[in-house]
Amino acid sequence: MPKKRKQSVYRTYTDENFIKAIDGIKSGRVSQRKAASLYSIPQATLSDHMRGRVKDNTPVGRKPVIPIEIEKQIVNKCAQAAEMGLGMNKAQVMEKVGYLVKELNLDQNFKNNTPGKDWWYGFKGRNPTVTLRSPEKLTSIRARALNSVKVGEYFLDLKKEMNRLGLNDKPELVWNMNEKGVPLEHTPSKVVAAKSSRTIPGRVSNTRERNTIVGCINARGDRMPPLIIVKGKTQKAVMSYNTADGPVGATWTYQAKAWTEDVLGIEWFTNIFLKKCGNQRPQLLILDGHHSHEVLVLIEKARENNITLLTLPPHTTHYICPLDRTVFGLLSRNYDRICSEYCQNPGNLVNKMTWPGLFRRAFETAFKPENIIAGFRSCGIFPWNPLNIPSAAFVPASAFDTNKPDTN
Repeated sequence: MPKKRKQSVYRTYTDENFIKAIDGIKSGRVSQRKAASLYSIPQATLSDHMRGRVKDNTPVGRKPVIPIEIEKQIVNKCAQAAEMGLGMNKAQVMEKVGYLVKELNLDQNFKNNTPGKDWWYGFKGRNPTVTLRSPEKLTSIRARALNSVKVGEYFLDLKKEMNRLGLNDKPELVWNMNEKGVPLEHTPSKVVAAKSSRTIPGRVSNTRERNTIVGCINARGDRMPPLIIVKGKTQKAVMSYNTADGPVGATWTYQAKAWTEDVLGIEWFTNIFLKKCGNQRPQLLILDGHHSHEVLVLIEKARENNITLLTLPPHTTHYICPLDRTVFGLLSRNYDRICSEYCQNPGNLVNKMTWPGLFRRAFETAFKPENIIAGFRSCGIFPWNPLNIPSAAFVPASAFDTNKPDTN
């Protein structure tokens, strides 16, 4: 059976009461027994401090196996490795600590020379900055691509174009476009349940089809109606959806895999962007380097209409694309929450008839002006400020430029 941990009863008194008790004993105002009763402090504790057997500010509990100074170094190295995307799990940390104790020839009573749960809880208590975190998914190619050199070159190009076009004080003429997949099968939101429950069911759609949403926003906080691409080979695929309940003004189309192809990119630019961006010229459109956005026909159409295209560095949109930074994440969370609440009624189901209305609610709550403006600001686009990209964003890339941090 696993070891039952008893609740700690150490130090139930405050530091203020302890100081008052010691001062009272030293001045002769109270005896040790009277001070122990008056301030709820064990008499043995007061006696040990008065006789010098225990120094003031001594940590509670047994002496750590590893010196505090070395523990601090372990904490720093774990934090450094985690920031670089090379973090260690609890088992790895305890394994390396066991190896370190053996190398330093320190006294220990670890089973199989590896620390157990008791050591781990003590380690966390002595180092409150340490905790277990679930890392966010970051592919190696994204980690390598988001480096300060490439991002710095992009910001120089952005500043050059903003100055050339005279858009530093015209947020309504600076646009960002990107696409996102939205599945019919949502991720159920967390619910309140008993701790003893082994599994909690959450009702979802019967299909795993995924639609693609093409969104476009500007630095003033405006949004364009989305282009919604559904999976299919004919117009019948669109007709199976209740498009009337979808976002106001949305354009619906189809593609075999619900992807943005070259033709669809041109269709979006011609039928949506040019009709909704207004008559002022010139304008700037910032988009990622997806192949469907860089076809020659699209570039030529943009040039004919005095629209400058600026592509983001590949695999960096999670930090320098406004839609990815502050809008699409909120869209996903709102969509999951709205669908989860909708499915609480046993008679409700997320399908092609109900999906447009559910997505519309999530779209309208995510594409709000304050969220859009915050996206351009946090990405350093408007106003132009490269320092808005935190230095921590470039740390994972350093793992490919330098040796792996020493975690031994």
